[in-house]
Amino acid sequence: IWVGTDDSNVWATSNGGTNWTNVSGSLPNRWVTRLAVDPVDPDVAYATFSGLRWDEEIAHVYRTEDRGASWADIGGDLPAAPVNALLVDPDDPLTLYIGSDVGCFYTNDQGASWHFLGDGLPAVPIYDLDFHRGTRTLVAGTYGRSMQSIVIAVPTAVAASAPPAADAVFVEGRPNPFNPRGEIVFRLGESSSIDLGIYDLAGRRVRLLESGPLPAGEHARVWDGTDESGRAAASGTYFARLEAGTRVQTAKISLVR
Repeated sequence: IWVGTDDSNVWATSNGGTNWTNVSGSLPNRWVTRLAVDPVDPDVAYATFSGLRWDEEIAHVYRTEDRGASWADIGGDLPAAPVNALLVDPDDPLTLYIGSDVGCFYTNDQGASWHFLGDGLPAVPIYDLDFHRGTRTLVAGTYGRSMQSIVIAVPTAVAASAPPAADAVFVEGRPNPFNPRGEIVFRLGESSSIDLGIYDLAGRRVRLLESGPLPAGEHARVWDGTDESGRAAASGTYFARLEAGTRVQTAKISLVR
């Protein structure tokens, strides 16, 4: 159990609260707004800070890999605004979502770079985040603009140590980034009916590239950077999503114009 307090302290207990250890260490002297634990590795946790208590509008997100013995600032290029909520993607622990005073942001590289999440979300304070895993819907509780939701594309999550199954699937983009055309290469472990599409970061399908039965083996389809109507898609990050039977794989691709 982890607890963050308004006097800048982070506490942890491993025996149900019988004993508590202060693991604040080098964390800043600011109000602790949220603590989150990695769903896979209990040694990894995250702490966010507001800064408003001392009139400091500095966003801070910290990560520990040793249960609080040491902390690293992963705030990166986040805007200089308080961070109020943090959520770890339950299907991809490398992806984090944060709610700040100026909107919702995400990173899929442990904070090396942060990006604004989705289109149409008002630039208002986000005070809470929740994730419905079944539909991969992220819900944000805002100040003054009710609740907002967005569907997040399915991540690629295959353990490197796991042996490939007979019906395993694989997909990637070549080259990556690409302009103006890219090839989506995918491999099927067995004959299967597939759907291959391009999706934006909001989980909306931009273009369907293939739908129907295909034999086992390697295949490739070209995406010319346009949507279903033939209009040029904007530069940015997209997902190539392959459904083959009950298996789903995605690959992140970047279109640069």
